[in-house]
Amino acid sequence: MARKKPAVTQEEKDYELLLANVREVLKSRQGKQVIWHILSLSNIYSDSFTGNSTTFYNEGRRAIGLQILQLLEDADPTLYPRLLLDNIIVTEE
Repeated sequence: MARKKPAVTQEEKDYELLLANVREVLKSRQGKQVIWHILSLSNIYSDSFTGNSTTFYNEGRRAIGLQILQLLEDADPTLYPRLLLDNIIVTEE
C-alpha cells in the first residue's frame, strides 16, 4: 500500500518561500552587504554580558543575529561561509 505524503502546512510553504527569497537576495552584492551589515550590528561573536541591564539589550541583538544565521543555514549551508569570504576579500582590498 502506498504511503500518503504528509500535507505541507501553510507555515512550511511560507518558510520555503522565505528561504527562496534569502537565496535570491544573496545573489547580489548589495544584498550581501545589507545582510553583512545587519549581522555586524548583532554582535553575534561578542560577549553580551555587561553586569547590568544592558546585557539584556545585547542578548536581544545577538538573538536576532543567530536567527539570521539559522535562516542562512536553512537556505543554503554555504551562504554564510561565502558571505564571510566575500567580506574578508572586500576588507583586505
